[in-house]
Amino acid sequence: MQMSFKHKGEEAWLFGKGPSLDSFSMEDAGKLRATVNHACFVVPEPTYCFSCFEDYQEIKPPVGCDYITGEGKRIVGEIKDYSIGDLFLKYSSAELAASYLISCGIAVLHLIGFDPARKYSSQFTWGNRELSDEDISIRFMIKNNIQDMAALADVDVYDYGSNA
Repeated sequence: MQMSFKHKGEEAWLFGKGPSLDSFSMEDAGKLRATVNHACFVVPEPTYCFSCFEDYQEIKPPVGCDYITGEGKRIVGEIKDYSIGDLFLKYSSAELAASYLISCGIAVLHLIGFDPARKYSSQFTWGNRELSDEDISIRFMIKNNIQDMAALADVDVYDYGSNA
């Protein structure tokens, strides 16, 4: 699949489910808004919603939002291989989203809600559930992978989350 540069030079805002989502003012986000999994329910007017895992297939994103899924099954604790058409990726939903946006030619990527923290954003009903050390390690690895992908493509990254 030939990737177009339909977002060449644009700023993209990528939203996860971490606690920095609580303190971020949505008025500060630009028009190109991408969400990961359930974040599409709390981010106004998302452009894209990304999800790789079958347990998120029940997500019905807002009208006007492009829903991009990977193919594959989730195995707990393992990141699987996914594909969109002929574009082959070995990523989580968040890395799939970042890879897609970078492939579309963005110049700047803003990360909100990608905190390797013990809690989710309080905007989700499961927000007070504590995450395991393994979950936090995986989240930290995913955020580092996104930053590495962006650096390779000369995309500037602004991270609104904490590393706590």
